[in-house]
Amino acid sequence: MWLAPRIGRWVVTEKVLPRVSAALGRSVTARSVSVGHGRVELTDLIIAGPADPNRRPMASVPRLAAEIDLLPLVLGDVRVRRIVVDRPTIALSHSTQGNNFGDIMDRLRRRESKEHEGSKEGSRRARLGTVEVRGGSLSLADEERGVLLDIERIDGRIDPQGNASVTLSRVEVATRLGPSASIDQVRADGNVRELQATTKVSIQGGKATFWPKMSLTGISGHVRPTAQEGRAAVQFTGGYGGVEGNLWHAEGWIEPEPRNAELHLRADRFTLDKLAPILKGTPVVTPERTSIDASVDLELVGGDLSFRGGLGLTGLTVYHPWLADEPVKDLGFRGEINGGYGSKSKVFSLSGLDLEFRGVKAHLEGTASLKGARTAGGVPRARPRITGHLVVPQVSCQDVLSALPAELTPRLQGFVLQGNFAADVRVDVDWQDLDALGLEGSVGLSSCKIKEAPEDASAEVLSGEFEHHVELEQDQWLGFVVGPSNPDYVPLGEVSPHLINSFMTTEDSGFYKHHGFIVREFRSALIKNLKEGYFKYGASSITMQLVKNVLLYREKTVARKLQELVLTHYLENSLSKDRILEIYVNVIEFGPGIFGIGPAARHYFGKRPKDLNPVEAAFFSSILPNPKQRYMQYCEGGLSRWGDAKVQRIIKVMRERDRLTEEEYQLALETPLVFDRTEALPEDECKKMVRRMLQNARPTLPPTRPEKVKAK
Repeated sequence: MWLAPRIGRWVVTEKVLPRVSAALGRSVTARSVSVGHGRVELTDLIIAGPADPNRRPMASVPRLAAEIDLLPLVLGDVRVRRIVVDRPTIALSHSTQGNNFGDIMDRLRRRESKEHEGSKEGSRRARLGTVEVRGGSLSLADEERGVLLDIERIDGRIDPQGNASVTLSRVEVATRLGPSASIDQVRADGNVRELQATTKVSIQGGKATFWPKMSLTGISGHVRPTAQEGRAAVQFTGGYGGVEGNLWHAEGWIEPEPRNAELHLRADRFTLDKLAPILKGTPVVTPERTSIDASVDLELVGGDLSFRGGLGLTGLTVYHPWLADEPVKDLGFRGEINGGYGSKSKVFSLSGLDLEFRGVKAHLEGTASLKGARTAGGVPRARPRITGHLVVPQVSCQDVLSALPAELTPRLQGFVLQGNFAADVRVDVDWQDLDALGLEGSVGLSSCKIKEAPEDASAEVLSGEFEHHVELEQDQWLGFVVGPSNPDYVPLGEVSPHLINSFMTTEDSGFYKHHGFIVREFRSALIKNLKEGYFKYGASSITMQLVKNVLLYREKTVARKLQELVLTHYLENSLSKDRILEIYVNVIEFGPGIFGIGPAARHYFGKRPKDLNPVEAAFFSSILPNPKQRYMQYCEGGLSRWGDAKVQRIIKVMRERDRLTEEEYQLALETPLVFDRTEALPEDECKKMVRRMLQNARPTLPPTRPEKVKAK
């Protein structure tokens, strides 16, 4: 029998491994094969094929040891009593071009069928005993579905004639859509002969993250077989964000083969102080007074997901400086949602999101076609597309105003409205062609009439002489009268038409045609912002700018924007266009401490406003976005290269829009811009003054890290 090990090694190398290779349709090699009495040991076993990702083999096994019957092996009959597989590494890949593992099961089934038919191959089929896996690992990259799976450790024992037990440790799942999951341990137990009917799967330490600050944690539970063939029951419990305790429970069933499932998740009402650890640093101020309940029902049919659910929130108080100056108190709403996701179409659909907030209802529906979804022409999308349709059913204008928290609308307190409000807006954003962005519909603000207004925001005050206050630097205020008693006040009729035309060109081309809102510019600004990747451009009309400068603080908060909309509508329906424009040119900032066109025309050019030429008018338009910073040009005694190009471009557009005659345009091209230096400071002192005022100016953007504020 001294030849048996050598013959056995030859049989394994020349017969067994080629047979396995043929059965799998893969290259199967081993660096070394050692055969002794009753054992076979292979090292660095590699199973590889052409579809393996990044030249990484589908499977690699540092060591495989088998207890065998040696004599039958020499005769080509493999009888394995026990196999131990040490630290196997499995790498699976799935893409639109195919995968590196899908055909293996088909091959093995066909081979098993032939063996059962008594073919020649079947007479020498391998007889396997117990299989043990120690310290294995697995990774799956499913590019088509956008899923990554990693299992750090696999341990198990499988008896083909009896029971099987497999434990997976530290399982990680990531998806292209954003949601992810992790599980500390998954254990599966069952009888090999009746896997579907007997297998139980238990998990411990699970975590499911839907977006960065929303995760279900501490998940534990099990999946058990049911009396219905092919179906397993699911039951889980868990908490949120790492907080101890069970705050929700889920139950349902799954059918793996047709990819069907149903899951019902419920979170009974609880107060948010139970989530204190994960709410630290968030805008939530009084979690102990805030209660929440939720439910979600999920259904999977053939791999396509549908969902429906509800959420209730009461007693919420939040604070963030981007929202308002004060904590916004006692918020609450009820909401219901339903929609789905097609695994093949790669389209997320929102059939309905219905919210009710303080008696005001809203309905939102839409779709999100992800990368890889088909266009109308059948071509896979390279970039996503989102559509949305928002409807606010008709409701009293006063009820809408009353629904808005007082902390968000301090300047609107005391307004009395009449009429009914409704909204119907559609948006279509295709990142493959942002210029084709669709934005249409109506927001029924125009149907709301102002019946009464508080004195400090009354249009009657603005229709006559009034006192206006501006902040030069933080907590340093300047007050001046806007009216004839102020010698710097300029009636609209005494303002150069070139200045008016310049403002119409750069600030609000349709000022005399619209009702305070430049709807066309909203679309243009949205396209530009999407291309930039953040909100850089606005669409403020002259009336909106007047409201911002005269009636509101300049900080860019949600509260300011809400009030700006209502106050703009109010002024447009209470003051004439000429009066709005007259106030505007007399209050806007043209430089450090320079407010109104009267002082500005005198300071920069030593002229009266009515004598400004087209070049000087264009200069004033060019500095409006940042008058302090652009005052540096005056300090230096002339336009910068950028400033000169900007002025020339404004003049060109004025001509293109027939706001200059050809003769005026040609003359403007030949007219140099010359600053009057009568009121000029020495250049160094001038620049120092500008830098100080810029540094000390109150920022228009609130701080990003607010200090903790307690609700009163």
